[in-house]
Amino acid sequence: MSALLKTCREYLITIRQDPEPDYVDPNHLTYQERKDWKEWKETKVSAAGTIYLCLDESQKAHVKKCLDDPEEMWDTLKGIHQQQKLVTWFVAYDNFFNLKKETDESLPDLISCGSQIMSRIHALRPSHFGLQQLEEELLVMALIRTLPQPEFSNFVMSLFLRSDKLTLKGLSTAFHNEENNQKLHA
Repeated sequence: MSALLKTCREYLITIRQDPEPDYVDPNHLTYQERKDWKEWKETKVSAAGTIYLCLDESQKAHVKKCLDDPEEMWDTLKGIHQQQKLVTWFVAYDNFFNLKKETDESLPDLISCGSQIMSRIHALRPSHFGLQQLEEELLVMALIRTLPQPEFSNFVMSLFLRSDKLTLKGLSTAFHNEENNQKLHA
């Protein structure tokens, strides 16, 4: 859908990067200001229509209340389909780390699969994501993946239920608490 919006020059308005034009005097618009506003409004309405036409019937109910607002439509759909939850993030990274070439898989297909997984990981990141956050996420992921299964499966699941974001400090605290619980029950 984003590719179509980009092709139609409607994507920027959808992701809130093409705001309504500014006016010198909002009560007395110049000819050029009216022309700019009309072009902006047509792009906005067109983007909303493009999004709606791309949706499966089962998805249209989610955007029924914001049919004239492509920004709201996009945010609503993104919130449903790209939930930035800890478990979603973990699964995406787990898929990335478990990527292996299948016997009957071509090398170009392997690259495509890896690229799709990386796109999914990228979509789950906040917009201000940087190298330091990546390094921390990778360390947290590696530490969680070292826990033997099934004996730590309940503990790992409890980590995912605690919050939307797991930091190294939070993981360290959880590890210490789990260690103490195990000693207490031993």
